Amino acid sequence: LLAVDAQEADPAAALHTARRLIAWRKANPEMRTGDMDFMDGLPESVLGFTRGRIACYFNLSEKPQQLAMTGACTAADLPDMTGERNSATLHLPAWGWWIGTVA
Repeated sequence: LLAVDAQEADPAAALHTARRLIAWRKANPEMRTGDMDFMDGLPESVLGFTRGRIACYFNLSEKPQQLAMTGACTAADLPDMTGERNSATLHLPAWGWWIGTVA
């Protein structure tokens, strides 16, 4: 990672992604006050949890992961999100993440 001053000019820099995620978290009360429940049965390299109706998945490895997902879940409006859900499968690239709202 680069120093903050080096990242300021690059809208795709990790600094701006972190700022957008923090702003999104502040705008979603469930992410601040809801109960956090960690998901069981995920691959070892995937961290998954829910807070209220929000589901979060993080691939903590250099290898892409695919997860079976059931039930209705809508992707959050986060332009930096790297994961994709296609019908019943969540695709997480290396070091990827996905956040959605459970119906």
